[in-house]
Amino acid sequence: GVAFTPDGVWVSVAPDRIVRVDPRDLSVALDPGVGSGPTAVLPAFGSIWVANQFDGTVSRLEPSTGRVQSTIEVGDGPNALGAAAGSLWVANEFDDSITAIDPGTDQVERTIAVGGATVSLAADGDGLWLAVGASATEHRGGTLIVSAEQEVSSLDPSVVYDFATWQILSFTNDGLLAYKRVGGPDGATLVPDLASTFPQVSPDGLTYRFPLREGIRYSTGELVRPEDFRHGLERTFALSPEGASLFRDIDGADACAENPSTCDLSGSIRTDESSVTFHLTRPDPDLPAKLTLPFSFPVPTSVPVEDQVLVPVPGTGPYMIAEAGADGIELVRNPAFREWSASAQPDGFVDSISLTFEEEAEAAFDRLLEGEIDWMLDPPRPEDIASLQVQHPDRIALSPNPVTIYVGFDLRRPPFDDVRVRRAVNYAINRDHLVELLGGPTNHRPTCQILPPNFQGYEPFCPYTLEPGSGTWSGPDIPRARALIEDAGAVGEEIAVWVMREDPFLGGPPPTMRYVTEVLNDIGLRAELTIKEIDPYFGVIYGQPHDNPPHVYLSGWATDYLGAANFIETQFRCGAGASASGYCSDRLDARIGEAKQLQVTDPAAANTAWIEIEHQLVREAVWAPLTNPLTPYAFSARVGNVQVHPQWGLLLSRVWVR
Repeated sequence: GVAFTPDGVWVSVAPDRIVRVDPRDLSVALDPGVGSGPTAVLPAFGSIWVANQFDGTVSRLEPSTGRVQSTIEVGDGPNALGAAAGSLWVANEFDDSITAIDPGTDQVERTIAVGGATVSLAADGDGLWLAVGASATEHRGGTLIVSAEQEVSSLDPSVVYDFATWQILSFTNDGLLAYKRVGGPDGATLVPDLASTFPQVSPDGLTYRFPLREGIRYSTGELVRPEDFRHGLERTFALSPEGASLFRDIDGADACAENPSTCDLSGSIRTDESSVTFHLTRPDPDLPAKLTLPFSFPVPTSVPVEDQVLVPVPGTGPYMIAEAGADGIELVRNPAFREWSASAQPDGFVDSISLTFEEEAEAAFDRLLEGEIDWMLDPPRPEDIASLQVQHPDRIALSPNPVTIYVGFDLRRPPFDDVRVRRAVNYAINRDHLVELLGGPTNHRPTCQILPPNFQGYEPFCPYTLEPGSGTWSGPDIPRARALIEDAGAVGEEIAVWVMREDPFLGGPPPTMRYVTEVLNDIGLRAELTIKEIDPYFGVIYGQPHDNPPHVYLSGWATDYLGAANFIETQFRCGAGASASGYCSDRLDARIGEAKQLQVTDPAAANTAWIEIEHQLVREAVWAPLTNPLTPYAFSARVGNVQVHPQWGLLLSRVWVR
């Protein structure tokens, strides 16, 4: 929110601050803390008022000092403010109400139900005007029927590491923090979940203290206890090396990695009656984002440290797993659930979700058209998507995945140690042609960038195209590519190109690298393609000795959480474990460190810093990014309120059925 006063311009800043800016020189005069998720700002009754959406409060500030004079509890999701008839009015988006505050006493005068979600509010001194949407309660009930081709191997949050199961666990379980449960870019907003507020972080970045919400219960009726968060992570260290690797900065993590079965984090994850405190060995500004993942979900200490497979681990979300087996999963409402934050974990619309396994996509699509199922977990065939787009365009949605498919280079040896050669490849590749090779525009979108859309640090940018000013790829520039190869003295250089026989991102053997090999030859290089099995492929491109390692290879990167560092630091920081290119720049490392530190103190500035870092890597042509895969979501005619989240995909708890 933004408000103008004679003292300056007041701007709310996530996660919990408001700043007063001097419009003459844009300097920040005041920077006080307020509640979680500040949104609307209003000067009225001699004060500055701030609506804090995530903790359901309104802060009253003294204008000259920025001091918080009082904090007033209102409804769920306050998002708009107005002054009328001597009262301060607050729109509560998530509980269909408005609240009046007496500015003389800072007490709530009354709360009025308005029959729907209040999305905006305007006051003219004596009167109040509201924009009210439909009430969520109008759409409750029914069963959502879902089909999937492959059964899940486990439902244990400390074990499972696949998107489909995470999608289920996202509404049966919770973490300390969550990504806001809405579709589109706003879904990348961090919000408190089982934590009552954002963490208190020590100045050195080594301690994170999370106050906990009171009275949250598992589906069994058992209270969530602070020590359950530690038990959940100890189970992850014992059962999932992949999950444990995300939390290696926790004090004691090295000992747990060496002896997983005896992992003890009691000295580094400390608890009292109302909080959990993490102690780190080095700062990890991405810790809040990592704590949204199932690996960190609380698990009752009564659950043993062994994979529970299809025995549901008790959860806190709006649904619970009633039955799970080889044929499918049945989810019903969790009777112990209460909605503590609609931003973090809203109540579900349907009464139950029925997921059946082992149904081929073609048969499932026919049943979808007949209305026998409501959604396919597996994407339909390209021809089925095209047909649905023509006949029923309102029953399909395409959403970018947080994945980038790219051509990688070995930057440690000629000719790709020369940026001109790398830029030439970027200019020469016809990304539209690659999209067609990969199934068409319903499956992939062309990109020139490392980061995917709807992601921290993403801002459209494409210098390697015919019209670079547009920010998006428009067409190849072969003459410029050939000129760069000639200018670099690389004409006739022999290039080893590798591709996997069965690519985990694209299936295989993909035609992608056959085309890329043709492009390399067309611009003056001498390229030869070799098809490799998956086992030696990644080992060699990540540095294992080989008689003839590739100069060029196909790969992809899928993020675990919605943080730019999960792409950029893991791939391009000196010595990064996931770096196959050999890229190393002390200057970039310093900028990455600065951006990560800003995530703690100024998220907006951090986003700007990541944009600048990513654009610099694109200018250096460290990759030749190709596409971002899309997930097509096809629905029956009775499905409504389709929202696709950048982390969790289709928000099943937000879907309703007619």
